[in-house]
Amino acid sequence: MTAAGGATVEVVVEVPRGSRNKLEIDDDGIVRFERRLPASVTFPADYGFVPGTSASDGERLDALVLMPEPTYPGVRVRGRVIGVFWLMTRHGREPKLVVVPAGEPVYEGVRDLADLPAHQLAELSQFFDVYRDLDPRHGVRSDGSGGAQAAADLLQRSGAATER
Repeated sequence: MTAAGGATVEVVVEVPRGSRNKLEIDDDGIVRFERRLPASVTFPADYGFVPGTSASDGERLDALVLMPEPTYPGVRVRGRVIGVFWLMTRHGREPKLVVVPAGEPVYEGVRDLADLPAHQLAELSQFFDVYRDLDPRHGVRSDGSGGAQAAADLLQRSGAATER
């Protein structure tokens, strides 16, 4: 693993970009409907997890994959980690990695969150601020972000298998 966006991980997509359905894939590979997002927003990127990791909440490390086109639940995407968003949840501070697909020309020059357009960063942050607003059981707010080095440090602590 290298700094500045050099860590490559595999992400298992659970929710395709544009969906309001929150799906989860269990350890047996079964896709289950968990809930529909209560706010009138959709996932701004493919959303899933990095296999073989453990985040601070004891679950697998979550990741947003910035795909040019949405994929499908169960698709595995090899991607370059460019940063992390932090959320404050009822369980504490929770990370959400930001990944771009390896070899995708659209993201060839993107090595860090700072390389993304400011408006795209604002959209990602705003999604985490509002996606659970109408759910009275869950108060979630974005709590900052970090670039590729912060994400690489997080991956190292999570037990992720990364490659150069």
